[in-house]
Amino acid sequence: MTADTAQQTVLFFGFASLRMLALVIAAPPFAHPAFPLRLRVGLALAASLVIAHPPAAGVPALDGGIGSLVVAGLSEIGVGAALGFAVRLAFAAMALCGEFVSVQSGIGAATVLDPSSGAASGVISVLFELVALIVFLALDGHHAVFRAIALSFERFPVASGGLGPDSFAGLVGLGGAIFELAARLAAPVTAATLLSSVTLGVLGRLVPQLNLMMLQLPAHVALTFGLLALGANAFSASIARLLGGFLDRAVATLFGVG
Repeated sequence: MTADTAQQTVLFFGFASLRMLALVIAAPPFAHPAFPLRLRVGLALAASLVIAHPPAAGVPALDGGIGSLVVAGLSEIGVGAALGFAVRLAFAAMALCGEFVSVQSGIGAATVLDPSSGAASGVISVLFELVALIVFLALDGHHAVFRAIALSFERFPVASGGLGPDSFAGLVGLGGAIFELAARLAAPVTAATLLSSVTLGVLGRLVPQLNLMMLQLPAHVALTFGLLALGANAFSASIARLLGGFLDRAVATLFGVG
């Protein structure tokens, strides 16, 4: 191996590591603050050595000057960050579902510090995100993420220009899909609380002595937690289908595969 070829190989794996590092910084569960930055960097370097392979025809030329190197690096970061952001959108759908449930049940005022975002979130949203993370790991979703990034090296080789406008437009469309997914998951609780409100309203007309303002909130809270307890298995199965289907859709959108 000549010195020039060795330099090109180092650049190749350096850019591959940038793609991997952008992924582990943006995608759950690697993006969680519990993962130290050193661990993420080490994981990105190790994974790039295993997943990324220089083409058989030779290492692509990356000697077009500083400008071309900067553009190539930014394109690699864009590919990894786009895939990581797409995975994060699925968890954002779970958090939004939790917000819907919190508002409908009347416990939206109960907030805790979400360590993954550093902001105050509803307790139901944090719970749903934790359940989604557990289901994601149980389904080997982290392996699926690495398979997706391996596919990205086949579809978009290192220093090939990265994702096109259509891929980023599709990513915006995925962002809009989280509202539909959240509404579908929260639909049973929404329907139940609506029925509860109607029932309490009728009861208030029949028994005017009842203090509905004092009765409505405990009734909605008890109904919500009862539904979540009774439908835990079905809810976990729905989360599994959501995560699997959303990741497949994200890969198809970003990398143009079925």
